Amino acid sequence: VLACRNADKCAAAAAAIRQNVSSAAPPRIQTMALDTSDLESVRAFSKALLADGTAIDMLYLNAGIGCATPAGEPLVLNAAGVEMVFATNVLGHHLLYALVLPLLEKAREARVVVVSSSAQFNPPPYGVATDLKTLNEVDSSTTQYYQSKFANVLWAIEATRRLGPGSSVLVNSCHPGVVNTGIWDVFDLVIKPPYRTYVRNFFQMLQDQVMWSSEQGALTQLYLGAAEHSSRGKYFHPQAQPVEPHPLSKDEALGKRFWAFCDELAGLAK
Repeated sequence: VLACRNADKCAAAAAAIRQNVSSAAPPRIQTMALDTSDLESVRAFSKALLADGTAIDMLYLNAGIGCATPAGEPLVLNAAGVEMVFATNVLGHHLLYALVLPLLEKAREARVVVVSSSAQFNPPPYGVATDLKTLNEVDSSTTQYYQSKFANVLWAIEATRRLGPGSSVLVNSCHPGVVNTGIWDVFDLVIKPPYRTYVRNFFQMLQDQVMWSSEQGALTQLYLGAAEHSSRGKYFHPQAQPVEPHPLSKDEALGKRFWAFCDELAGLAK
């Protein structure tokens, strides 16, 4: 299943996969709509998967945006009133995982891969907000992104703790590397004219000459999802190297408060 916000891009990606895979039978790829910033979209997507009932062997939680609020503009929130970067990069993943966990547990061994970033090393002093007021008061687009990427790592560690050491579901997080993708279009939002053109041209040079391709950036994610390993609750850098994450990500009390906060925002709190 290939889940995307944009139906045209999803169809194009599926076609490219079919074309590039050399096998006797073409790969079976199903494209589905999913916008992780929209909790109703997550619920509809999850409902369809649960209705089908097929076990999930690999779940990649890799939706991500670098910025949602243009410089100088009011904070952009999702329909539930949650800051949009956190909603997209963290909260939607949390709800998706919670809803499809029964399908992950049906598999002989399931892998959950959370795509974070080395930006996780630069969160706010408190790591990640655990109340809505604090979350929505962060007015720096950089801090919003860094916080979300730290949250990804903290989430993977807390999910692992909750699953327990004997679980057949292995959850890990990773930094894919500095990769040439559309996430760099963020500069059109966060940089004001007249500097925007200069910054954009500089980063275009880096994208063309320095950054990794999407294929290279996917390697660590593929390792965590498909290779033989027994890692759980770990954080990786490319290519497939375990790295110690930010020390706050090991704070169990913070992890518990953060998980409860996500449950509350997602309507999962009991």
